[in-house]
Amino acid sequence: MYKFRDLKRVRAPSEGTRPIEAVCFNGHWLDDEIEAFETLNVEGRNDFKRSINAQELSEDGSIYLSSRIPAKQLKINFYWKTQNIEAYNAELKKLKSILYQPEVEIKFLDEKDFYHIGTVEEFALEDPTLTTKGTITINCSNPYKFSDVKEIESFDNQFTVNDNDLIYPNKPKKITIIPNADGSNVEIDNLTNGKKLMATLAFSKSPKIVFDFDNLDFSVDNVSHLIDLDLASNFDDFLIKNGDQIKINTAGTCQLEYEVKQL
Repeated sequence: MYKFRDLKRVRAPSEGTRPIEAVCFNGHWLDDEIEAFETLNVEGRNDFKRSINAQELSEDGSIYLSSRIPAKQLKINFYWKTQNIEAYNAELKKLKSILYQPEVEIKFLDEKDFYHIGTVEEFALEDPTLTTKGTITINCSNPYKFSDVKEIESFDNQFTVNDNDLIYPNKPKKITIIPNADGSNVEIDNLTNGKKLMATLAFSKSPKIVFDFDNLDFSVDNVSHLIDLDLASNFDDFLIKNGDQIKINTAGTCQLEYEVKQL
């Protein structure tokens, strides 16, 4: 199949000719880069399980104690077609080199705004023939899919998280405050769920005050002040979701960076 772009003949499929569930593995669209490969369908994208911890009763039933969502498994079914053994070996070599990397971003054509993080658990062809079918089994240790990073910027002391995709509570990636006056303490309140971030330290006008949730750090002007973070702070479980009211005791600019996560 050929497509013409800028009067040059191109063998790789365009976005419009990719299968609807075409997979992008660590930045590589497999249907584009592997000539022998064609995505058929993907299993497990919308599945989830819940492991329940319960105490059996002497009478009927049990008492629910806790639960957790274990890793998710994705299974990519594909069609494989080559013309000769040389192409067969070359295409397999290239595909396996792409799939080798663990814990990478995985996107699908029909949902490019979200990605999974996964590692190939198994790659298999049904038959050792030039034309066959195969499967790629991917283990997603984190069962959620994530959006690209989003930002909320506010110049007020109180603002609302307004994102209809943020239906599951999630921890922000970073909160940055640039105060417009000197101060002696910082407090961020999620008025909806009662979670707080608090730190007592003197700061001058215009430094960057950063709560970095990815790296578990609190800094002022790029200098770590984690020791000044109040022990009563909810640094480990400061979660946000759509509709939450966030209040900051320091006047200035606030930037909240987060990812949407969904099952």
